[in-house]
Amino acid sequence: LDADARNNLVQLNAEASGAQLGTLKASAQSQLSLRDGRWGIAGDAPLQASADLEIKSLAWLQPIIDSAVVFDGSLKAQLRVDGRFAQPGMSGFVTGAGFTVALPEQGLNFKDGHFQATFKEQSLQLNELTLKGGDGELTGKGQLTLENASPVLKLALEAKRLEVLSRPDRLLVLSGNSEISATGKDVRV
Repeated sequence: LDADARNNLVQLNAEASGAQLGTLKASAQSQLSLRDGRWGIAGDAPLQASADLEIKSLAWLQPIIDSAVVFDGSLKAQLRVDGRFAQPGMSGFVTGAGFTVALPEQGLNFKDGHFQATFKEQSLQLNELTLKGGDGELTGKGQLTLENASPVLKLALEAKRLEVLSRPDRLLVLSGNSEISATGKDVRV
């Protein structure tokens, strides 16, 4: 971590890497101002920031989620922020691949999951989501937008012979479409 402040300009740079963590590189720059005898960053101050993240395996999260859950996958993300401190504009992407979520005791075994999403201004656009269960799959698209500090979610899902549970004493296979919307605490399916 490196922080530097000169001539009212503040810059932060950070790098982290680890065998399980992966790699993270981030930087940010803005302008300090003196108000009421205190230094800070005003809402109208310029802001530029970037972050690059790559995690080859998320298996280290498994014990945090639940020891009975089998979980893995990889993530890659790039985020750019430009604009004003109080109203930053975002751009970038996040992708995930090789996702596995399983609860063997319950007969749940999702695999080969992947997704691709893009950041634009105040929204995250889910361009593609695929998750396989048995011989079937779940696909989806959607958008998460921050409007007036309240998140708005719209998600469209389609299941085609998606095997959700498969045990000798139970079998659940789903097919069909669903649309989910959420605004604040209001959720509709």
